[in-house]
Amino acid sequence: MKIYLASPLFNPLQKERIKKVVNRLRDEGHEVYSPMEHEVPNAWDLANYVWARKVYEADMDALIEADAVVAIYDGMDSDSGTAWEIGYACAMKKSVHLLLTRPREMQSLMLINSADSIQTVDGFLNEDAPLLFYELIQS
Repeated sequence: MKIYLASPLFNPLQKERIKKVVNRLRDEGHEVYSPMEHEVPNAWDLANYVWARKVYEADMDALIEADAVVAIYDGMDSDSGTAWEIGYACAMKKSVHLLLTRPREMQSLMLINSADSIQTVDGFLNEDAPLLFYELIQS
């Protein structure tokens, strides 16, 4: 399955988490597109708006080609790009699978309700950890 990994990638903790999730997905046999792994050729030679457009186009192409989206979601503090990718995937009728980093904190009702599955990042990375499904969040 082709999976697009949506996630904030702005600090070392987020980047390390992405690497672990990507490795787990690939170990399961999935083809994974992680924006963090892709660079624009000659990026330093481009004007910022040109570079930004190339990043957007590459990520959009990958999102359109994906069968599903896995999103590492930091709750209400998650970044706008991750939220946008989740929303766009939902609009394209792609399955969306949320991996929550802070499951006990308040979550966006729009993102939670657009998800086909929800579990914690720890639950996903640690097969022995219990899953946190939507029904549990509702209670």
